[in-house]
Amino acid sequence: MKYTPGQEISATYRTAVYKPRIGGWRQETVNARLEVISPGKARVIIANVGGATSRRQEFNTSGIAAREEGKVKIISKLTNVETI
Repeated sequence: MKYTPGQEISATYRTAVYKPRIGGWRQETVNARLEVISPGKARVIIANVGGATSRRQEFNTSGIAAREEGKVKIISKLTNVETI
């Protein structure tokens, strides 16, 4: 599918996050709304990391989501891509 600059899409992708409590890296799933900036790349507008079951985990996931906003992603590496 071809994407045009300025078009908004929603997608899912995985990102690596360092977890000091376990002393290593973990994969977290990010559900994001992105704006296409070129035919193959998109910038994250809004990110949401799910799966928090406690207040501490909710705080951590909100920090992960905040760091993801503004990052540029390659569209072909995203999953569940849908146009908005």
